[in-house]
Amino acid sequence: YLAQANAASKAVPRGEDGVMLPGDFSALSPQAGENYKLLAQTMPCFDGSTVRVKKLLSSKFMGATGTTGIFIAFTGESSISSTTFTASVPFTMCHEIGHRMAFARENEANFAAFLACEASEDARFAYSGYYTAFLYCYNALRKVDAAAANEVWSGACDELRADCAAANSHYKKVEDQKVSQVTDKIYNSYLQTVGVESGRQSYGEVVDLLTAWYFSQEATQ
Repeated sequence: YLAQANAASKAVPRGEDGVMLPGDFSALSPQAGENYKLLAQTMPCFDGSTVRVKKLLSSKFMGATGTTGIFIAFTGESSISSTTFTASVPFTMCHEIGHRMAFARENEANFAAFLACEASEDARFAYSGYYTAFLYCYNALRKVDAAAANEVWSGACDELRADCAAANSHYKKVEDQKVSQVTDKIYNSYLQTVGVESGRQSYGEVVDLLTAWYFSQEATQ
């Protein structure tokens, strides 16, 4: 995933600081749905609603809580916060559409988003998918073997490094730590109440799916 993120990072527009430039929301939103239409051609389980993703009016508050997107079950709307970091926007759009397609668990919605980004013909989605997949895998590895994680990180290209650094800086400015800690506890309890025993950690469990996907693809080549 690092190799794929490195390669894909070269294809997206960047500013003078080397960071990925923001895309036009109105253009990215319908493209997220188109990605699923492409994916459904080979995986029928993704043949669902691809109505465009909306921008949350409560983006500033959501940003403070550390929330990048939400699926509103009562209205069937997939929405994301305008405070989401540039490189994560395409992936987050696909993640919320994944929820609307009934992939309720966070790790499954994450994996659906990755597959949709990987299937995309848009370089911004492809990069966002590999960028996010790499980060999830890297963070999981770092928890068990920091030395190995550092070795992997040494292979990151300048563009990927720039986006990772910019993302950390961005969320430090946007997120209110006290507010996010409270909302994290509430959301963690909610997930456990609806049967997701690992709570918030279920997002990171996408690493199991990404790893299995990698080896299944290797086996067919």
